[in-house]
Amino acid sequence: MAHPEDLVTTREACKLLQITRPTLYSWIERGKIKPWGRLGGQEAWFFLKGEVMKVKAMDIKYERVRVRSLNSKILTLLEKALTKAISNK
Repeated sequence: MAHPEDLVTTREACKLLQITRPTLYSWIERGKIKPWGRLGGQEAWFFLKGEVMKVKAMDIKYERVRVRSLNSKILTLLEKALTKAISNK
């Protein structure tokens, strides 16, 4: 079981990793960092400090995400509409 001193907040994790909150959330979605748990509210994610330090040691550089998940869904819908329009010609 984790002790309070073993945990860091979202804000602290971002500061330790020198990344923005959106980057941290993107890393969570892509499995680059695993949160310890979530407790209600906006700053709800908690991380094991050891996990954060492990990720920091990996020296993962910024990876620009060209398309976010919502944009990806929009692009998929547009792609389907274009495919349908082309096939109807």
